[in-house]
Amino acid sequence: CWFHSIRKEVKSVHANQRLLTAKDVMTATGIRARSTLWRKCKAREFPAPVEIGRNRIRWLSKDVDQWIETRQRRLY
Repeated sequence: CWFHSIRKEVKSVHANQRLLTAKDVMTATGIRARSTLWRKCKAREFPAPVEIGRNRIRWLSKDVDQWIETRQRRLY
C-alpha cells in the first residue's frame, strides 16, 4: 500500500528528532518564563512550535538546537 511506504519514509526522516514541550524548551534554553518564550516566538526571535493535535504544540528539537547554536558566545 502506498500509504505505508510513505509513512515509513516519514518515520525514517524524523526518527532522530524529538518533540519538546514548553518546559523542555525552557530548560534547554534557560528561558525562565513561558510568556518570554511566547513573546520571542511572536517576534520571530525563536522558532515557532508545530501543532500536533487539538490544543497541543511542541517544538522540534533540531529547531531549538539550531537556535541555541546561533546565540552569540560571551567572551571573558
